Amino acid sequence: MERNSARQVSIDVRLPFIMIKTERLLKMFEKIARFRIMRAFSWVSVFLLPVVAAGGVMLLINSVMLVLTRPEVQEAQREAGPQSLLLIPGLNPYLPIIYGWAGILVAIIAHESMHGIIARIVGYKVKTTGLILFLGIPIGAFVEIDEEELKTGKTRDVTRVLSGGPISNVAVAAICLAALLIIIMGLQPALGIVVSEAIPGSSASEVGIMPGDVIMSINDKPINSLSELRKILESKKFGEYVTVDVLKNDTKKVERLEVQLRDLGGGYPMIGVKIANSDILEWSAQYLDSYKNVALRNPIIHLVPPSYPTVLHPYSDRTICSMTNQSAATSCFEIKSLFTHPILGHNYYALSNLLYWIWFVNINVAIFNALPIYPLDGGLALRKIFSITLGKKLGEKMAFYLSVSVTMVFIGMILSLVVVPYIALFFKG
Repeated sequence: MERNSARQVSIDVRLPFIMIKTERLLKMFEKIARFRIMRAFSWVSVFLLPVVAAGGVMLLINSVMLVLTRPEVQEAQREAGPQSLLLIPGLNPYLPIIYGWAGILVAIIAHESMHGIIARIVGYKVKTTGLILFLGIPIGAFVEIDEEELKTGKTRDVTRVLSGGPISNVAVAAICLAALLIIIMGLQPALGIVVSEAIPGSSASEVGIMPGDVIMSINDKPINSLSELRKILESKKFGEYVTVDVLKNDTKKVERLEVQLRDLGGGYPMIGVKIANSDILEWSAQYLDSYKNVALRNPIIHLVPPSYPTVLHPYSDRTICSMTNQSAATSCFEIKSLFTHPILGHNYYALSNLLYWIWFVNINVAIFNALPIYPLDGGLALRKIFSITLGKKLGEKMAFYLSVSVTMVFIGMILSLVVVPYIALFFKG
């Protein structure tokens, strides 16, 4: 069923799918295509597509080798199931539904839109464009380019159109990853130095520090971890006074107190307090410092999703527990509750996950579409190159068969990731 309106919008209903077609997006493509930066992007895409394809091939080969040679990888793949290789939220056990669909929607819109924009840059006709809805929920976008022009067009123009899709996904992924890293670099421990007990006879007890009070700073230096607190105290002398800013538990106001450092048997000057959840507090501070270093030095860590059990991200949904020293009680904390951001507060968690999954989905869509698999963008580009370089000598059919052969090789490699872990069970017996 198709309905037209005066606003050049048509709706094609084929339940459960609804396609909304509009000419307004075509006009937008025309406007964007006039920018010089888009022309430059179209040429850069041509050179980046082989790079992304090569990276994808290396990742695929490495994954196949791991599955073939590592029993623990085979077991992990069996536990995750074949659906873990599909980029479908709700079906893939590691891909959350809301964030996953958001990532897919952004990826498809960016991918298809860039195809349409570059098609207009090279002068190809874009027949129609629009959104695809599943039961009213946006799940993708489409751009219909004249197929005859893609078949008979110049190689340089066709490859520009084909390369634009995957490289636009790379650009979106890079922007989101950069934004995610900026948030991560600003994270701070959130628990605070909470007093569980003021030691009787200590200076802290004498000045009125009570259980539940929070030590904010010493000598105007903010304190976020036990190691920071100890470092300051170890640099002082017995009998010396320090200025301690304390957030009082009863009044919720910050008081500035002069506290004398005394010898309480710890081997260094102490103010005389015991700290609540000291192990978790120290762990969170050390973990955050370590994660920030790894996040910058080893980008591969960002290819492992926060829902996967082998890597712990500060925006993970997981929980960490510890046994307190005073009793057998177990204290458990959600990872996201252990950190905060000076601007975003605890809202960093939702924004970090959104940015992460847009990055993750887009980079995977880019790599997959860049692979030389027909009829993906990389496969179409390879076929066009074969047609130009080999078509005259060997014939168009031979060029087609060659591109199909390459496609079958890569499909076989992908299928091996699913099949090999189960075949390995027979050799165990």
